Amino acid sequence: MKLGILGTGKIVREFLPWLVEHTPFAVQAICSTERSAELAQSLCGQYGVPQHTTNFLELLQWVDVVYIAVPNLQHVRYARVALEAGKHVIVEKPLAPSAAQTEELVELARRKKVFLFEAVTTQYLENYAKIRELLPRIGTVKLVQCNFSQYSSRYDAFCAGDVQPAFDPACAGGALMDLGVYHKVIVASATEPVAVLDNALAANDGKEYDLSICCVNIENCEMSAILPVRDDGLVYFFSMATSFTKAALGAEGIGKDVTMIIGNGYTKNHAEITLNVLRENPKLRKLFDEKYC
Repeated sequence: MKLGILGTGKIVREFLPWLVEHTPFAVQAICSTERSAELAQSLCGQYGVPQHTTNFLELLQWVDVVYIAVPNLQHVRYARVALEAGKHVIVEKPLAPSAAQTEELVELARRKKVFLFEAVTTQYLENYAKIRELLPRIGTVKLVQCNFSQYSSRYDAFCAGDVQPAFDPACAGGALMDLGVYHKVIVASATEPVAVLDNALAANDGKEYDLSICCVNIENCEMSAILPVRDDGLVYFFSMATSFTKAALGAEGIGKDVTMIIGNGYTKNHAEITLNVLRENPKLRKLFDEKYC
């Protein structure tokens, strides 16, 4: 597949050398502004990229996939045009400045039957690979505490009064858009509700949550789902290990006025759906026959 790159910024200059060597894509073209045209042409020459343009619509005529690496505030605009043109799209983080815009792009990609990706790389970083390598040597993990932060290459300029788009909220910049896109994850035992509460509040600036969903299939996790939720919030239990007596009495005991919903996993016509899946998938049917017939 032919890949087109929109932008000539730092991220493009950092990953382009790797991209041309290791990707199944053929890097076909770079699209830049008129101001950056000389830099774009230099990158094309250095890395053997055949075409350059300053016209995004022209880029779309040459490629199958577009990688969007422009300032955050421009992500939605260009992603929308590329999706409408029937191109697969990879967007640098954040995908969009708001949830509503994200949903708009996702729906458009579904309608056009193309792929839409956000360029989130954390699970592929070397430290993640090292953690996976070392975990078997550790034994039972009791507690994990992580910090995801970095000293921005633009921070010194910011402190000197040079507010670049990456730090400018008016341009959909700032730390929340840069690193907050990865959200927050807490690690605590679901059977220890006070620890879950403390960690959950710390991850949400001390504020309680509107909704919690309990999917932990072990006993005595009811209060961990209830405690972090605000009054009039919603607690959804989706675990066969849930004791609804414990949940109801526990919420009453701590004075939590929450709505609790029991999810049973039922889907109408589920038996017929399951049989059709077996009929239509030879590998699943073979596995089923070997196991149960």
